[in-house]
Amino acid sequence: MLGDDPLYIINGKPYRKSALPPNNTMSLDGLIEVLNPEKGKARYGTEGEDGVLILEGKTELRTLKTDSSTKAQHSMLKQSERARVDHSTKEIRIKITKNTTKEELDKIKKELKRDHNIDFNYSNIEYNASNEITGISLSYSGKGMNGSYRVEEDNGEGIEDFYFYMDTENRLSGFGSDREHERHALREQMREERNLMREQLRNNRPHRTAEERAALADRRAELEDRRAEMEVVREQMEERREEMEVEREQMRDHVAEVREKRRVLVDRERELARHQANRAKEHAMGSNRQITIYPNTTDAELEAIKAKFESEGMSFKYSRVKRNSNGEITRIKIQSNNNKGSEQSITSNAKEGDTIDAIVLDL
Repeated sequence: MLGDDPLYIINGKPYRKSALPPNNTMSLDGLIEVLNPEKGKARYGTEGEDGVLILEGKTELRTLKTDSSTKAQHSMLKQSERARVDHSTKEIRIKITKNTTKEELDKIKKELKRDHNIDFNYSNIEYNASNEITGISLSYSGKGMNGSYRVEEDNGEGIEDFYFYMDTENRLSGFGSDREHERHALREQMREERNLMREQLRNNRPHRTAEERAALADRRAELEDRRAEMEVVREQMEERREEMEVEREQMRDHVAEVREKRRVLVDRERELARHQANRAKEHAMGSNRQITIYPNTTDAELEAIKAKFESEGMSFKYSRVKRNSNGEITRIKIQSNNNKGSEQSITSNAKEGDTIDAIVLDL
């Protein structure tokens, strides 16, 4: 319900109802928003305490048919021409609700481009079962400003009413809602009350003596020194925090290195156990006509293998033997001949950090 003299905001320009020409109707091709006295006052202060009508689009006053003279009609038409709103307005404001249709969005897009040379786009529209908008993405660019906005409701309800606005005079643009405007108005009110209180305190402040002023100056200097000391401590704490982070990183690297070494050692121990078990099995079988060379086969054992081959009229040669720090073979070349038409020539060269695989020779 509006008051007796509401405020009209026509394409960003304010008009009082009492100041508009009487006996006229208003023609609007665009959007209209009505604020009750409470919301009007929250947004526009005392100017909006009788309510506010916000009109965006092609707006003009039309003279009602009366029996007045041609001269009076001509005067009314002149007033109508003066009241016609120029589309080069410095402030643009468009309301979008959960019930805004795609046709209305396309109309807004077309009019912004046509009347203000602003590119306005929308996408990713989501609806609920009631065909209400629950999510929408918007973007705009023009008059040296641009931006984007995404609003959505996770509970399936329709979106809250919001506005697209552009103030070319103050170089402001973006999106906002009634709730944000109310919060802004409340902040402004609180700021004014705070400034008033400060002014009252300054006016009621007693005159201090020279000694009191000197004491206050000393206290301020003391507080400033204390603030500087605290800043030094804060910087030291920050440096120590960075050092601790480096130490933690080094510790993590060390732990990872130890774990990797332990894994390699366990793998070697398991491999050695398998080799020893195989060697014991071959020894127990006696009649086995194969000899196996393992990574941990010693030089003495290689010589024993050579002697065994020669004792049975066969040849066995080994060369290019290379071992790691644990005495394990990492490279070896072997040539054997059983003088029965079977010759073997094997070269085994392990990868960096590994040992050779077991080599099986037939007698």
